[in-house]
Amino acid sequence: MSELSGKEEAPRARWPNYWLLVEHETSSMDVLAIDLDSGEKALAVFSFAEEAELFLHHELSGTGWQVRETMIGELIFVLYGFCAGVGKVALDPLARGICEGTNGLVSLKRGDFVRTLIARRGAPAAALGQSSLPMPRGPCSGRPGGENR
Repeated sequence: MSELSGKEEAPRARWPNYWLLVEHETSSMDVLAIDLDSGEKALAVFSFAEEAELFLHHELSGTGWQVRETMIGELIFVLYGFCAGVGKVALDPLARGICEGTNGLVSLKRGDFVRTLIARRGAPAAALGQSSLPMPRGPCSGRPGGENR
């Protein structure tokens, strides 16, 4: 109940956060993209910190990469900023040692993923036009040492 109005307030929805794998350097941040079996690159996005940690442990242990929580707005900025050249998102990708060849099955086109994020926030998906978002090119890396899929 609001103290000011005396009316019952609707519970506020908590928008889900996501997790990325990042590597920080002196003044920049690198975000992990993986190679899909199709040859396309996909930004690795995780729904839960534990899934990101598992991937990190199996694929990038001891390399300087770390799990970083991100909110929807920042994730969209990463997709159209740092990783503008990456055309897909791999949602909750699995490490190679756990399951081979499935990451293409859990990937979406970048625009479809962003429209889903926008729709979850209650904004009409049509409100997202690529021309309205910043499109600078920037770093979005594959696995260290050239060990991309």
